[in-house]
Amino acid sequence: MSDGDESMSLDQVHIVDDDSDEDDFEPSFIIGQLTIEQAFNDRLLQECFRRAIDDSENESECWRSDNKNRTMIQLVNRRWSLVTKSMCKHLALSRHNMNRYVNLFPTVFNEVTTLEVVSTGDTSLSSSNDIATTVATMLRALTKQTSLSCLDLSMNELSFDNVDTIMGAIKDNNIVLSKKLTKLNLQSNPLGNDGISALCSIFRAPYTSCITELNLQSCDAVDGLELIGEIISKCPTLTTLDWSYNRSDYTSMMALSNGLRATNNIRTLYLKGCDVEGWGALSIGDTLKLNQSLTHIDLSDNFFGDRGINNISTPLVENHSLTHLDVSGNSISVDGFNSIFKSLELNPPLRYLDLSRNSIDSLNLNNLTEAFSKNTTLETLVMSECGLQNHHLDLISMGLKKSRSLTHLDISKNHISIVHPVLAILTSNRSLLHLNLSRCHFDYNSVYIMLHFLCRVPFQLLDQAQGQVTHQVNNVVHGLKYVNLTSRSSYSSANYTNLNRIIKQSQSPMLRVKL
Repeated sequence: MSDGDESMSLDQVHIVDDDSDEDDFEPSFIIGQLTIEQAFNDRLLQECFRRAIDDSENESECWRSDNKNRTMIQLVNRRWSLVTKSMCKHLALSRHNMNRYVNLFPTVFNEVTTLEVVSTGDTSLSSSNDIATTVATMLRALTKQTSLSCLDLSMNELSFDNVDTIMGAIKDNNIVLSKKLTKLNLQSNPLGNDGISALCSIFRAPYTSCITELNLQSCDAVDGLELIGEIISKCPTLTTLDWSYNRSDYTSMMALSNGLRATNNIRTLYLKGCDVEGWGALSIGDTLKLNQSLTHIDLSDNFFGDRGINNISTPLVENHSLTHLDVSGNSISVDGFNSIFKSLELNPPLRYLDLSRNSIDSLNLNNLTEAFSKNTTLETLVMSECGLQNHHLDLISMGLKKSRSLTHLDISKNHISIVHPVLAILTSNRSLLHLNLSRCHFDYNSVYIMLHFLCRVPFQLLDQAQGQVTHQVNNVVHGLKYVNLTSRSSYSSANYTNLNRIIKQSQSPMLRVKL
């Protein structure tokens, strides 16, 4: 492209791909990019970008159509547009621009692995119907060369009819999608039981599916779990199921349990906020005796109480796969805590246990110390907002003296205020890496002392009998990397300055402290 060649059409300009003279050749893409960055203002850049996205054939208002600079910019932006589309992995569309890209999807966007339909807030029936029809058209057009593996249709007010339309497209193109589509997200759509039934049809013969992750959170399906329990055994690839925030009675839980007992493919199960009661928890507990594939279960916010946790904790000893258990927010009291801690003494494979937002209404945590000292598998324990008191902190401290596995402990937002059990942990436990003590009842003096031990900084305190006494920290052995000491109330400016001064003098270089 010579300087004197002032008149040329876009069709006459080409990107040179000749590699014969690499030392002297600078690609037009780079030349055009540098030209744009160096010579043109923001308004022009915005105009170029808009035209690249729109694929507009309109002439630029800035230059004549035969201007060489205009041609170069248009060429570069066209190439950017094509490269962006061809390399796009995650494509998010709204109802307003879906029709525009429906024909480009299987060809130009051939590298897309995730197709997401973003809600625009339009909850009308016509909007949902448009989305379902367009998605169905796109799915039917996919070929064996497609890279699509994840379809995210969450929060689009899709009804039974809409899901039936989309599932029909998946069945029509089952030859392709049965080997490609691995993740399906229908979260927060009013599918109802009929919508779940339409979904399940893609798992039944003569159709097959390779879906590994299925998100059906908040789908207004009261009895849908009975259908899901059936398909679990018919889809050997399914490893993750999210059924959170769908009411599930004992019959539904039994159907789920029967599916889990018939196969060992499910790894992760979310049943948060499903109104699972004691009998439902019993069904899950019995399943844990037989199923040896589940590694993660989220049963938070079901309020099944001590009876429910007793039905789950006892079978834990017979299970050899479960590593992650969340039973937070279930109205568990001291009896339930003693039950789960008793099971921990026998070393089930649990590595993560969340007991937060339950209420310890008594000082009689008989198994707390033994659970900490005897367990050799648990790595993370969360007991935030459990009503822990100073006596419980003493028990935890005594147990942690012998613990060698626990690395993360969260006892934030509890009624603990004494510092000596914390210091005992810092001078005896080497395994803890993360400690959360935020929003507890420690006063400034307690935090002042804790920081010196955490940071291994010697300090002086006024003793009424001996005057100023220097406290050495040579016996500190902790290996903590993060400690949260956020206070329930604000410190004065002077107090903050003093605490930050201690942190700056820290002799624990790997430690981060949040105040």
